[in-house]
Amino acid sequence: MFNYFEIQSTLKMKITLKTAKNTALTFFSIGTLLFVLLLLTKSLPTFAFIGFVFIVTAIIYNLTIVVLLLIQLIKQNELETFCSILIILLNIPIAIGYFYILIHFF
Repeated sequence: MFNYFEIQSTLKMKITLKTAKNTALTFFSIGTLLFVLLLLTKSLPTFAFIGFVFIVTAIIYNLTIVVLLLIQLIKQNELETFCSILIILLNIPIAIGYFYILIHFF
């Protein structure tokens, strides 16, 4: 017989993993869009404020998702959870690369 709580727990976990992947892709896309718009318009004062608000929001949101995934990783120790954490953390070197380009070539 199926255990209702096991099914519910598995369903919640898959939603969380899907959320993690969508979060990483969404913040990557928005960050890249802001970066390209800054390069095209060269309007640093406007995009400096927008970029700062975006970065603060991204850090808070992504950190929350990573903490939740770390808790899941400790409880269930699944490779898929670990991969989702890595996908979210992949945005960090990309953001550093964008920052490097802005500082040295803008």
